[in-house]
Amino acid sequence: MSGDHVPLDSIQVGDMVKIDAETNTYEAIYGFGHHEQSIAGNFLKIGWAQNSFLEISSEHMLLVSSAASSAGFRMIPASKVKIGDELMVEGVATQVAFIDEIQSRGLYAPLTYSGTIVVNGVKASQYISVQNTEHLVIGKINTGLNYHRLAHTFLFPLRLLGSMVKKDTPFM
Repeated sequence: MSGDHVPLDSIQVGDMVKIDAETNTYEAIYGFGHHEQSIAGNFLKIGWAQNSFLEISSEHMLLVSSAASSAGFRMIPASKVKIGDELMVEGVATQVAFIDEIQSRGLYAPLTYSGTIVVNGVKASQYISVQNTEHLVIGKINTGLNYHRLAHTFLFPLRLLGSMVKKDTPFM
């Protein structure tokens, strides 16, 4: 827990990662949704300063306060982030300055007990939105169920299993 930035391709089950910069809270990685170094794909490069950015899949969720809404900070798909929205960066609300579509290599989804992780200083969810929406939609009905909370609820058995195995034993 040195506070150093560690590349996602270097972390392992049992490593401690920051899950909240505001409170400087860390949790152990208990598994991976995916950990694929060789897979290439399309990503978003979301930045708040010239050399400060996060590369993320459009489906992964980030803690964002929308400039167009008074709802405050909430977990939304990265694809819904707009220039002018605010990210929580190192515990401070920071305005998004640019968003680029890029091609990159590597897919990583470390699993923490809280369902969150801080990547490049940005608080993010370990979960994705499968409908490119903040809430689950069934038919034309918005259920109001936030994807982050919904996924976190359904992964409770996995978190329970993760708490019962040895720290260095990957089971995902």
